[in-house]
Amino acid sequence: MVCLGVEVLADNTKQSKTSQAESELKYVKSVRIQGSAWDSDQTDCQIKLVCRQGVGKDAGEEAYLGSKARDNFGDVRFRDETGTLHYWMEKCEPGERAVFWVRIPKIPSKGSVRVQLHYGN
Repeated sequence: MVCLGVEVLADNTKQSKTSQAESELKYVKSVRIQGSAWDSDQTDCQIKLVCRQGVGKDAGEEAYLGSKARDNFGDVRFRDETGTLHYWMEKCEPGERAVFWVRIPKIPSKGSVRVQLHYGN
């Protein structure tokens, strides 16, 4: 199921290095997924996230990874507090951008959930 009315906000201030114990990937960015006042919580929804090389302002569904991700975005992973999330890459423009669909186990109808975007191997 694709969730409509979901606002994905990449939080540019949360980019940081992770410890080797946390991940084999060197960088993490927090992504907040805002619910849309549905009648009930949504489960097993796919949300679209566009990862871009280069510098820019994270907005909407777009997250900028600088020059830290591989050109083919093969080092991008998504996690929540329970572990690695299922995802797939719809499209890749090497060195520029990649379109990912990430399965989110639960999005509250009135609230948000955070997902960690790991990259940089």
